[in-house]
Amino acid sequence: MHVQLTGSRDLRRWQRLGERMPLLAPGAPDEWDCGSIYTVNRPIVVGDEIWLYYCGSNCGHAGGPDTVSSIGLATWRLDGFVSINANRNPGTLTTKRLRFSGDRLIVNANAAGGELAIALLDEDGIPIPGFALDECVPFQGDSVRHEIAWKGGPSCAGPACRLVRLSFRMRNARLYSFAFSD
Repeated sequence: MHVQLTGSRDLRRWQRLGERMPLLAPGAPDEWDCGSIYTVNRPIVVGDEIWLYYCGSNCGHAGGPDTVSSIGLATWRLDGFVSINANRNPGTLTTKRLRFSGDRLIVNANAAGGELAIALLDEDGIPIPGFALDECVPFQGDSVRHEIAWKGGPSCAGPACRLVRLSFRMRNARLYSFAFSD
């Protein structure tokens, strides 16, 4: 038995995410949690990590005389369950229209071996002056809270409260999440 990630937009209809890949799989055959894993229903956020306590055993449902059970702790980076990935060939991703609120764009990404750049597009998909891809200062690190900057500065006060699309250009990078902030 293993743990899978599920999600819901309305708390009524749920779907399994990540192509039903295990979020937390049993350990290797000789480990204490190789048979089954049970979790609480909610992970907790501690600093820049997500923690999930779980109970594991070396047996399945039936158990047995040599059953060993214990409590474990799985950890992930903040928002680290799922990411959009790009390999050495550059890739792009454009969001649907979003209401930009705040004056900063923050990303949780790992682009330590590559780079990530973002453009702000208007409702028609045209780059907003000052916020085109070639005006973005490419991010080339690993951070859960990196503030995106453009050559004119980090502030996005111009597009604030507008409907925008974000166009991400990535190479050797993982994008976990993004947020607008004040």
